[in-house]
Amino acid sequence: DAAYPVVPDVADGGVPCGLVLKNATPWPAARLANELKYKGWEDATALAPRRVYFPLLAILVRAWLRQCDDRNVERVVLLVSGCGTPRDATKDAKANSTEHVAALMELFLTRVAAAGNLPSIKVVRLHSEANVFRYDENISFVRHELEPAVARLRTSRVVDDPDGADWYARFRVSLAFADGSPARVATIRTSLRGYRPTCMYVWQLKTFWQHRCLVDDDVEVLPFEASEAVPATPTALAEGEVRLVVDEVARLRTNWERAVAAPAGHDMARFWHRKSKKVVLAVLLVQKPGEPPKLYHGANMEVSMPTGSLCAERNVIGSALADDLGLKRSHLRCVAVLGLALPPPGELGPAPEPSSPVRIKEPFETPPASPRGGGGDGDSPERSLTVEFAASPSPIGKSPPSPSSRRQMVRVYPKMRHSTKKKVTPASTTSFVHAGAGDMNPLRPCGACAEWLRKIAEVNPEFYIITFTDDRCHGHYVEPVSVWPV
Repeated sequence: DAAYPVVPDVADGGVPCGLVLKNATPWPAARLANELKYKGWEDATALAPRRVYFPLLAILVRAWLRQCDDRNVERVVLLVSGCGTPRDATKDAKANSTEHVAALMELFLTRVAAAGNLPSIKVVRLHSEANVFRYDENISFVRHELEPAVARLRTSRVVDDPDGADWYARFRVSLAFADGSPARVATIRTSLRGYRPTCMYVWQLKTFWQHRCLVDDDVEVLPFEASEAVPATPTALAEGEVRLVVDEVARLRTNWERAVAAPAGHDMARFWHRKSKKVVLAVLLVQKPGEPPKLYHGANMEVSMPTGSLCAERNVIGSALADDLGLKRSHLRCVAVLGLALPPPGELGPAPEPSSPVRIKEPFETPPASPRGGGGDGDSPERSLTVEFAASPSPIGKSPPSPSSRRQMVRVYPKMRHSTKKKVTPASTTSFVHAGAGDMNPLRPCGACAEWLRKIAEVNPEFYIITFTDDRCHGHYVEPVSVWPV
């Protein structure tokens, strides 16, 4: 557009980051005093804004588009703006409103897409007159305006799939924020929790201001599981009793693979798991005072719908109680759960050989250095090393894994190092497991099992559950049951 062309090639790789205001004339001194804050300019009467930059929006959109490069996907940006009630009652409550900023952001995205620098993006603006600093007013805004707006987007774009695919596999939500109002950010995150949104957090706000460049590292992108708690940890780095449990899960999975591939056959598909053809394995760790730890195995069973299914978690707890009637809830340390899918008949390979737990290779890609750089004394700047690998297909299947896959983040957080001058965050390691489309992991307990586990945690706050990134156990999540919402 001739009126508002995109700022060309500011920073790296020609990433659009602003608009040029054509035929801009100097602002009167009164307008400058009332409408503009400026720094480092002696003659305030000569100011004439010529460009508008959106560096944070530019790197956010860039990070967002990297999550899905399919041009056939419809993309919608929902811009939420608001205002806060000033302390001075004589001031206009709309003076600190971000409504006009949202309008400029919409203009920027529209112009960038029209110039061919971005795929087509639909922009929806949602403004709240509520006080963004108050929790109760944010809750009202979220319930009566934001949640219905997101629901309308979902309803208008996700129709019944003839193949029976779940709606949440076709409607994905990402939540982007920086510092902002804690009350606004917290209520929005809570309201969108049912959509399992990807979290995009801008932790460096002034890189463009100080260095005139865009840095991808300024945005942290975390999947829902990672932003809710702690990202998955590589199973190869598990320690202590967690190591003991995940190794036992790997052995139990190998036994299952042998049973499925055994020439004598099995009754899993015909009887034990005939309803869903999905197998859930569980390992329970019991530790009584003064005694060595003890491990128990469990599996789900789906024999009859009228009687309901017996989940692996409840099965393994019942097995432990049958073995030791003196068992107390405080003796239960953790339960690990792994989901597996029975292969279709005729797709069975030879029985697998015993194998040690999967070891994750060290990452080998180093991102470009940030302009912020690092300090002396051999301290490295904060950075993240990334590598991606595909989860290996189960040895019982002959067919290659489906190209439709999802990513699970696996991250290593080294301990903070202290130098004589400052604290230094060492390089973290990020890996992405590409799990198959039919992989049900990480598998959270059902409602009945969750109720059982909560009752254990009532007297045992250290009781936790272990789930996995994929059916080959490349990474694992450790989550205390006591923090679950009631």
